[in-house]
Amino acid sequence: MNLSIFRSAMRAVGGALWVIALVAGEAAGVQANEAPLATKTSSTLAQKDMRLLGSDEPKTVTIDPASGKVLGVKRGQPFAIMAVKSNCTGDYACWNGRPPALNFGFNGTGASGTWGNRGSFQTKNYTALLCWSYGTPPYSTGYCMLEAERAGKNSTLEWGSAITGTKVSLRR
Repeated sequence: MNLSIFRSAMRAVGGALWVIALVAGEAAGVQANEAPLATKTSSTLAQKDMRLLGSDEPKTVTIDPASGKVLGVKRGQPFAIMAVKSNCTGDYACWNGRPPALNFGFNGTGASGTWGNRGSFQTKNYTALLCWSYGTPPYSTGYCMLEAERAGKNSTLEWGSAITGTKVSLRR
C-alpha cells in the first residue's frame, strides 16, 4: 500500500474517532464548553501583568499552546492583521485563521464549535475566555482559560503555532 494513502487513511480514522468521542462525551452529559480532554490552565503572572490582562488597554498575550499557560502580557499590539476579514468587521471579536484558513468573527456571548488552523484572537470590545485543542487528533489536548485569565478588551492573544478553537465566551 502506498505510504501517503495509508497516512491519509489513518488521519481520517483518527479524526472520525475524535468526532465519535466528542459526540459520546456530549451524550454522556459533558458540556460543549469542556471537551473530555480539556484541562484548566493556570499562570504564574505577576500582579501587574494580571491587571494588564484584565484591562481594556491594548495588549498582546502570549500563550503556550502545549500547556495552556499564559506566558506573558505586553502593552500594545504587535501588528495590524492584513488578511481577509470575512466576518470580523466592526464590533466582532476575531479568531484569525492561519493561511489559507479564513477568519471567524464572534459577537453576543460567543459560541462553541471546531475552528481549525487558528492563529491569534482579537477581543476588540469584549472580554474573552477561550478553549482550544493543540496537537493532532486523536492525540490532541484541550485547554480552557480560567476566569482569572479572562482577556480584557483590546487584547490580542497569540499561541505561536496552529491550534483548533473549541469555545469562545464573550462578555462586554
